[in-house]
Amino acid sequence: MRNPTFTLCAIGLLASATPAQEHVAVWEGPAAGPGAIALYDPATGLPSGAPAELSAIWLLPFELAGRTDLTEFSPARARRFTDIAGASRVRLQSGVGSLYHFVRAGSGGSASFGFLLVSRSAEPRILIERAGIGAGGGRNPFHSQIAVAPDGLAFLVATQAAGGGDLLEIETSGAFAIHERTAAAGPARIFPWGLQLGANFGVAVTNFGVLRFDRTTGAQAALIGFGADAPPTYFSGILAASNDTSHVVFAAGTSAQMQHVYSAGASGDARRATQTAGPVMRAGTALDGHGGPWLAVSDDGVWCAWRTTGSSATGQVTHECMVARAQNVPAPAEQLSSDARFLDTLDEVALFAFRGPARLLFGVGEQNPGGLPGKLDLFSVDLQAGAVPQFQNLTLTSGDATVPFTAVPTLKPSRAVLLPDGSGIVLHDDSGSSGDMSVWRDGVPGLQTVLGQVKDLDTLDIRGPGALFAVRRDGGARELYRGSSTFLGAPTLVTSTSSLTWFERPVARGDGWTGYIERDLNGERLARIDTASGALDALLGGPALFGPAIGWSANGSLLFTRIQGSYHAHIAWPLAARPVRLLSNGSAGQILPAD
Repeated sequence: MRNPTFTLCAIGLLASATPAQEHVAVWEGPAAGPGAIALYDPATGLPSGAPAELSAIWLLPFELAGRTDLTEFSPARARRFTDIAGASRVRLQSGVGSLYHFVRAGSGGSASFGFLLVSRSAEPRILIERAGIGAGGGRNPFHSQIAVAPDGLAFLVATQAAGGGDLLEIETSGAFAIHERTAAAGPARIFPWGLQLGANFGVAVTNFGVLRFDRTTGAQAALIGFGADAPPTYFSGILAASNDTSHVVFAAGTSAQMQHVYSAGASGDARRATQTAGPVMRAGTALDGHGGPWLAVSDDGVWCAWRTTGSSATGQVTHECMVARAQNVPAPAEQLSSDARFLDTLDEVALFAFRGPARLLFGVGEQNPGGLPGKLDLFSVDLQAGAVPQFQNLTLTSGDATVPFTAVPTLKPSRAVLLPDGSGIVLHDDSGSSGDMSVWRDGVPGLQTVLGQVKDLDTLDIRGPGALFAVRRDGGARELYRGSSTFLGAPTLVTSTSSLTWFERPVARGDGWTGYIERDLNGERLARIDTASGALDALLGGPALFGPAIGWSANGSLLFTRIQGSYHAHIAWPLAARPVRLLSNGSAGQILPAD
């Protein structure tokens, strides 16, 4: 283990160690007040710029439309972090950098709002800024959710109806162009959770229809047609995309209780999946709670799955998984979770995901208000038009391999995430001292145990080739483990501590190196580990406080803020050298990570 002693002296490194134009972006100011973004050279610690346009601003929280816990570690999806004090950031795919949302105060209570990018080389740039709306011009014109393209090279944002009801696609590299997709349309009420930006087209649900646009220069959004169907008059904003973003599924009808499910692609009319209108529940994003997605569409746009609500013979609320083909003349929907197939006390469904053109994965289990379902199993269903669905119990904790599934499962997940390569799902079984971490792998019946006797899964990060996670044992001891991102092979114990020590805020870079915080009652310590080799660096010099954010620079330095009393020291820590303190003024602030 290498243990570099912390130093407040700026230590110069060879110029060749840092790519040209690389900076570290630092927020200088309080978490809940005005501040500025300043730039520093990570090799020397010297200031390298303080753009005037990035001064006197506040950072704000914002969300990702369509974000789900299940796909948190997918490399094809942007990832939201809440490691910015009082705000949030979205790390874009393809190493583009991180997006931030900001506000700038004007005179007389007015303000302007915008989005800025801190690129991987920490070149901050304002991508868009607009005047506030409402009385006095102090209200945010933008909706609080954005949609990001699969490659991270663009994002979609909508403005409030009072701000024009615009739909804006904004490039995050190259020319940084802004494409106004509704330039010829009148103001609309755009649902912030109804945004989607696919590889070839974008979609936004409004109060009067679903807008679609081609992602070419100058292309304008137009309403999706409904063929021979009468156009719906009620749009809920419920929306989800297929895995490859080539299709979307949405709900619309005449009222919240009378909705149909529709599928649409890059062109042509929407196709209805439902024969009879009824209530359609939310899409099951992270904002809806745990257990989603509850709305899904196959990559070819043919099969749709959604969740409905009803009541059992005893009056208990039930949730059911429905599936149907989107076609010109819809057939009756199939209730996959019917009592004829599942024990009648299994009234909750979860984790809808299509794999292939006609294979649906979903969970069925007991209800657990406020979280993931109670005890459940994961199932796959092979679907064919006009044929009986073919079920397979994937996790097999109930012991029932075939229909009907009459035994109660024993798996009680507190967390379920897809492996980055999509080959399986990592689950934590929240069953007290008998709980464990396990993996379901596509094509392998049952669960493979990763780690047994896990009472709590405290934290987890998976990126590149590696994974780092911390658990709590039944006796209270906490342990930190490293392993591969595929969870093949047994994980390796890094360290074990008492119940009064916590491992927190892991942040991995693309090659598997992961920084994390070890906290106890005396303070915090910072460390980083190569999840492949186990090489470990710990920063010495006594407990302090770190953060709130830690991150990585383009050349591989771990970036962090060390707080002692009111003094904030911003540090760049190269892998092969001692830490370099950035020569800021030491007042309140924090690192703004790009990666």
